Amino acid sequence: RNCTCCGGMNYAAIKQVADIDRTPELQREFATLQDVYERCSSPRLLFQLPEPHSYHNDWQDFARIKRLPEDAPGQCVYVMERVWPVPPQLKADIMSRYFSPEQQQLCGDKSFIARIYLGRRSEPSRAFKSRFFNQNNFPLYTDRLQELGLPVKELAVGMGCMLSRIHHFAGTDGRDIEFVVGGSPKQQASFWCIDFNQVQGINLAAPLEEKVKQLVDSFYINDPYYPRPDMDYWDDFKAAYLHEAPCSNPGLS
Repeated sequence: RNCTCCGGMNYAAIKQVADIDRTPELQREFATLQDVYERCSSPRLLFQLPEPHSYHNDWQDFARIKRLPEDAPGQCVYVMERVWPVPPQLKADIMSRYFSPEQQQLCGDKSFIARIYLGRRSEPSRAFKSRFFNQNNFPLYTDRLQELGLPVKELAVGMGCMLSRIHHFAGTDGRDIEFVVGGSPKQQASFWCIDFNQVQGINLAAPLEEKVKQLVDSFYINDPYYPRPDMDYWDDFKAAYLHEAPCSNPGLS
C-alpha cells in the first residue's frame, strides 16, 4: 500500500505482512534491502533500487506518528521509496497494443508497473485470459519492448550491471528479484530492481562449485527477466556483468 508522507505526495510505499507469523520474513527482507541498497545502488546505473526508509513493529504506532489512517491491523511494516507507475503515455500505448477491450475495461484508470522479460519473446497463443488478468503482472517481452521504443540493449546492459553488483558487492544470489518499468514524478519512464524477499546470502566459505551452482540456479529459477545464452542481447548482458564484477573477488573468483 502507498502512504502519503511527504508534502501530500505519495513518495513512499509500505510493505506489510498479511500474517503476523511471517514477521521474521519481513524483518529479513528489510535488512536485505538495506544492505543491497547500500552496496549496489549508484546514480550511474540504469536500474534503480528503492531506498529503504524505516522499519516499524506496529503499523498503528507508525500511522499515529505520520497522521495516517489507523484502520490496518497492528502488524509490522517497513517503509521504502515508492516505485512510480508507468507514465500515462506509455500506459496508454501498452494498453492499446496489448490489452483486449475487456482487459482495458478491467484496468480502467488503475496504475501499474510492468515486468521486463528479455528472456522470452511474446507468443500470440499465450495471450492473457481475462479471468487471470492482472495488469501488474503484465510482461513486456523483448519484441514488445522494441515495439514500444524502449532501450532494449541498454536494459540488457543495466540488468547485467545490477545482477553483478548483487552477486559480487552484496554477496547475495538475487533469487526472485524483479526488473520492472515504472515512472517518475515528471511522468517519465524509469527502470527498477525490486522484491528481495527470497534473496539468499552466498556462503563465501563454500567450495567454488557450490557457490556457482547457487547463482546459476537462482538465475534460471527466476522469471525470464534476463536474456538467455544464444538469445538477442545475451552478449550485452554478459559483457556488462563481467565488466561490473570486481577484478578479483576472493569469494567468487
